[in-house]
Amino acid sequence: MWRSLKRFLFGHPLPSALAGHERLPLFLALAILSSDALSSVAYGPEEILLVLSQAGPVALVLTPLIALAIAGLIWIVIISYRQLLNAYPQGGGAYTVAKENLGPFAGLVAGAALLIDYVLTVAVSISAGIDAIYSAWTDLPINQTEFSLIILFVMVLINLRGVRESGWVFGLPTYFFIGAVFLTLGMGLWRSLSGAPLPPPASLSSTHSSLGWFLILKAFSSGAVTLTGIEAISNAVSIFRPPEHQNASRSLFYLGVLLSVMSLGVAFLSQHLGLYPDPQKSETLLSQLGHWALGNGVIYYILQLSTFVVLFLAANASFSAFPQLAALMAIDGYLPRQLRNRGDRLVFSNGIIGIGVLAGLLIYRSGASTQYLIPLYAIGVFIAFTLSQWGVARHHLRERKISWSRRAGIGLLMVGGAITAIVALIFAITKFTEGAWIVLVLIPVILWIFHVIHAHYASVAHALSLEGRQGSLRTRSSVVVIPVNAVHRGTLRALDYALSLSSEVHAVYIELHPDETSRLLSQWKRWCPGIELKIVHNPYRSFLQAFEQYLNELKAEKPKSTITVILPEFVPARPWQQLLHNQSALMLKLYLYGREDVILINVPYHLKE
Repeated sequence: MWRSLKRFLFGHPLPSALAGHERLPLFLALAILSSDALSSVAYGPEEILLVLSQAGPVALVLTPLIALAIAGLIWIVIISYRQLLNAYPQGGGAYTVAKENLGPFAGLVAGAALLIDYVLTVAVSISAGIDAIYSAWTDLPINQTEFSLIILFVMVLINLRGVRESGWVFGLPTYFFIGAVFLTLGMGLWRSLSGAPLPPPASLSSTHSSLGWFLILKAFSSGAVTLTGIEAISNAVSIFRPPEHQNASRSLFYLGVLLSVMSLGVAFLSQHLGLYPDPQKSETLLSQLGHWALGNGVIYYILQLSTFVVLFLAANASFSAFPQLAALMAIDGYLPRQLRNRGDRLVFSNGIIGIGVLAGLLIYRSGASTQYLIPLYAIGVFIAFTLSQWGVARHHLRERKISWSRRAGIGLLMVGGAITAIVALIFAITKFTEGAWIVLVLIPVILWIFHVIHAHYASVAHALSLEGRQGSLRTRSSVVVIPVNAVHRGTLRALDYALSLSSEVHAVYIELHPDETSRLLSQWKRWCPGIELKIVHNPYRSFLQAFEQYLNELKAEKPKSTITVILPEFVPARPWQQLLHNQSALMLKLYLYGREDVILINVPYHLKE
């Protein structure tokens, strides 16, 4: 039944030969890989105004300046990542670049930061997407948390089934979103220049914070979430058609143009029109802008739907990135090895389930509110930006001959890394009390987990190593012991198997009910003639201890023999029927599992109804 349900939900297994990416032209690869970064236009500029509005309407005049600073930061990262592609033409994520050039610890810091960021990307993108839906359809008969969790569950199922980057299916929604945003900005600019009446001013809280450097830096760090997702192109160079790294580099340039223009446009126009974000998120800033520029017709709803879909794709991108990074770190021995295994559908199933569970906990705990999730967001990605840039600079410094143009590039990488490090520090300070402290605590905890896992695997490898082992394989006499509690088909099957292993077979009955012993002996003589059944009297009715005592005596009698314990075990036709039996074979196996001098073998006998 489970197998049929699994096939229905996830499809039939795929052969390993089908693994790999579909090679895409630049314009489709750009759309697929930029969805994460471009989707931040739906909430990045809004976060700037949301923070500045705490100081009243006057503070909102700083919105264009902060948006320009963030646009400059976008281009610093874009230029740095284009240099990364020159150093790593086949693609390289922050974990690989930092590990190879700055050392294993830096790689682990980048890995921990990115794993956290990927989980937050899913939670933030789904929550922001649901905000877009509820801005257009306010009376849906389900709350936002439940809706978000349903979307997350569907996303997990889709990814467990296996999603291939199939060109237009994933690229078209991104271009719809780009077109809808530019149409909104164009119509908004035209209406503004043509003298259309401005929207009525929104009411702000009567209690204002003072406008100081702290609030300005906080607004800057909030808007810096716009940069999340830029690194996706450098992580997926292999999906581009040849020449791969040149096409990836051009895609980064186009992404920089689109992201900076769209985010600047939304920020400038919203501030000009006097639109303020709603702290209660009854309507998003982009929805307010769409209402004024496009009206309440079909085009407005296309804007909202395209926003939801592109945010869905942004979350879906992390369902690919998180398992791939986890698999890479599992190969290096820093995460459980189960994460490196592909499932039936050629996807890293354990990683997909892992990010789904973690994102679900975040969505549930935050009530699907981006207001609570954003303060945790982006600090990890700026740590990764910093380590990537410094890692590439170190990579270039290892070259024997460094040209002047290369020296200039190294200088830019060092400065860019310093700037993104400062942004990460600003984010940590200004958002500390709002939740950034959680990420700052989580990263060291995750690093400690990496260390513990790696130390365990190193210890296991050392213990299993053949280095220093003397001599060849030895043959030893074997003694087989079978615990017997009844004579049935399962017992006889186990006995047949025992006789195939050794001529010395010991059948042992631990007496728990003396009144049943005589009946058992008569059955034994009938069905198992020629094999002695050893009766162990057990006045204290402790089966496990009595059987272990018998093994100790046998080992003392035959110290040079290998003792093999064969456990007869019948398997009921239905899983729930296991609960009706005492599981003595399982208990004995667990009890003896720690003994080095005993080999345990299960011989199952499957019952049929």
